[in-house]
Amino acid sequence: FNHCIVPSRRLKFYGGFNHCIELKKRVLISAHMGSCGYNLPGNTYASFAVALRQGADIIELDVTKSADDVLFVFHPKTEKIRLGKDIDIRQMPASEIEKLHFVNVDGNPTEHTVTRLEDMLQFLKGRCTINIDKFEHNPARIAQMVRRLGMQDQVIVKSRPTQANFDMVAEVAYDLPYMPFVYEQDDTYEMLSARRDMRYSGVEAVYSTDDAPLGQRAYVDALHALGKKVWINAIRFDDRRPLAGSRCDDTALCGNPDDSWGWMARQGYDIIQTDWTLQLNQYLRSIGY
Repeated sequence: FNHCIVPSRRLKFYGGFNHCIELKKRVLISAHMGSCGYNLPGNTYASFAVALRQGADIIELDVTKSADDVLFVFHPKTEKIRLGKDIDIRQMPASEIEKLHFVNVDGNPTEHTVTRLEDMLQFLKGRCTINIDKFEHNPARIAQMVRRLGMQDQVIVKSRPTQANFDMVAEVAYDLPYMPFVYEQDDTYEMLSARRDMRYSGVEAVYSTDDAPLGQRAYVDALHALGKKVWINAIRFDDRRPLAGSRCDDTALCGNPDDSWGWMARQGYDIIQTDWTLQLNQYLRSIGY
């Protein structure tokens, strides 16, 4: 990522947490699909603009592809929930997808439409770091687009931790910062640190119980010793499948945030992904992170 000097807690940078010089301690905030709710759908211009206004450092967005090979910002297989239609946009041409409108939580249509990935990257260029999720579904196409737009230092790409995916990243995304998902425990970080054919920048740690190896300070310290960053999720998709043990946005908002968001910050995690950007930002400021 870029070199940058940060004069305050609020990072003004294009990406580049690996090489930033920070004058104050800092936990980066990733906004999951932007800041969305009720009549403001995620993965839209508006949700991303609001997230940046609320203090997000990283915007997480999802990518899928049309039948005629156009990349869009949309979470695949959520059409019925997000668009109110029992369709699959992967089987539709781009011209038809661009006519679709997101619906709100009551299922009523909004003014927000499904956006081409290239248009969204142009919108976010120079404003934040971008986590391109679902990267491994269309890696070459996404990497080529990022490269053509000159945004190699502004993105993070991810994949599941398989040898095939590592080789794929080294082949088509060698110049893009890469953070694999790791689950419960991580047996790959020392091997990945030794590779010189990819920009291995850290991991996204996912674990179900508080005593999992990925939830221990020793693991975070081991990654830091290698100059890598550790991303943790405060978001909760499903109570049956926790992403960070017992700690999440829900427990922070409904209970004591010190026991959830505060624990994540004190444990040394470098990036917290949240569905509550403003509240997390205000809390981290209040405790000096």
